Order: sequence, then structure tokens, then C-alpha cells
Amino acid sequence: MLILAAYPRRPAAERAASLLVRERLVACATVVGGARAVYVWKGRRHIQASTLLYGKTTAARAREAVRRIRETHPDQVSEILVLDIVGGNAEYLAWIAEEVGRR
Repeated sequence: MLILAAYPRRPAAERAASLLVRERLVACATVVGGARAVYVWKGRRHIQASTLLYGKTTAARAREAVRRIRETHPDQVSEILVLDIVGGNAEYLAWIAEEVGRR
């Protein structure tokens, strides 16, 4: 599974990435800055900086990872998406399963 979460600032995304890896909710979390989000919130259009966190995990750990992101996210309504990974490097996918399977 691939979990995408948008953060308003890089430090918050990096703290979340460290937490998710430390708790073995994701095998790897990547933080990418420099994005711009355009959206309407409460009737007003906003354009703001956005930092993306994407974490790689298994279906068994995705729900708990989303819960932890929601608990620590600074936004009132946090952008969190969970996507199925339908293929890829089999060795990498096995590594993800091994890492989040350890407790």
C-alpha cells in the first residue's frame, strides 16, 4: 500500500515520517517539498506550500498508519490517501512486508 499525506510544512512531515518508520507502520517514508496546493476551504480559494509524505506499507498496517497520521497531523482535515500497489520490484515489496511485520 502507498499512503500519501500532505503537510503544510516540512518539519511536521519529517516528524511524521520518523514516527511512522520507528513504529514500523511503514517500511519507508519519503518527504518531498516544494509542492503547491490549490483548493477551496470554507468557500475561499487557497494556494499554499505543501510538503508530501509518502509511505510504503502493507494492507495489514495501513489502517493503523492512517490513524497515527491523523493523530499527529496539524490540519483540521488532513489529506491522507491510501493506494493499492499493484506491482513493482518483488524484492522491494518483500522488504516492505518484512519491515512492517517486525514488532
